[in-house]
Amino acid sequence: MQIFSKINGNHSVIMRPEVPNGYGIIIAGGSTGYVSENSSDFHEIDEKRELLQHLIEQGYTIGYCNHANKKHWGNPEAIKNMQGLHHVLVEQCNINPYVHVLGVSMGGVTCLNILASNDIPIMSTVLINPVLDLSSHRSYITKKEGIDRIGYEIAEAYNIPHNQVDAWFENDTILDKELFSCPCLVTHGDGDRAVRWQNNALVFTKLSLNCHLQVQLHIVKNAGHNDPKLLGDYTRIREFFQQSEPKEFSFTQK
Repeated sequence: MQIFSKINGNHSVIMRPEVPNGYGIIIAGGSTGYVSENSSDFHEIDEKRELLQHLIEQGYTIGYCNHANKKHWGNPEAIKNMQGLHHVLVEQCNINPYVHVLGVSMGGVTCLNILASNDIPIMSTVLINPVLDLSSHRSYITKKEGIDRIGYEIAEAYNIPHNQVDAWFENDTILDKELFSCPCLVTHGDGDRAVRWQNNALVFTKLSLNCHLQVQLHIVKNAGHNDPKLLGDYTRIREFFQQSEPKEFSFTQK
């Protein structure tokens, strides 16, 4: 069953299985992700749709919310939408309040901000080609494109003048904060030219040591940014989610 509605004025969708297992997954989409009044990129793109179908068949309740600013970079409005989605899943679908999060590309920044805020209890996180080191990503894109595109997007997302973006980055100490500790699987294509996994290399170590995040890195050979192979390993993703789930959980369907 699919329920399309709105959260904080943004289109959202809740996908409920016929036989729920009591666990939920929240999707943190990338800049091309969207939810409309009756569809989403996870409905329209074959690999994403097949992943959803697999997870729903395994009993997961899945929530996905649109964001008014597609280039939100994990801003407060995006976090508020995720919190609203979590509230709906827990209160209306009666799932375990500890949820899994599936983050794609820019959704990696959103996931880090959620883990830093501790406002949503996270059971585990799966990140697909995520942006984790936003400063390194900004430098890479600026050199590649010859314009500070990420800087301008940050200025719009966080409602600050572009001439204050450098100061914003200096104060962005998310990787120095104590994050909500949970298992994290990062899947990256080594052929990704949009988000190079090497830009995140130091972040993986920092997340593991400083932030006590249990990070597993899975590199997919010859896979680009939106390569079907990144989402096609349904079993790996599902088994990773299941590893952190309590062996005993009392669930009563509403």
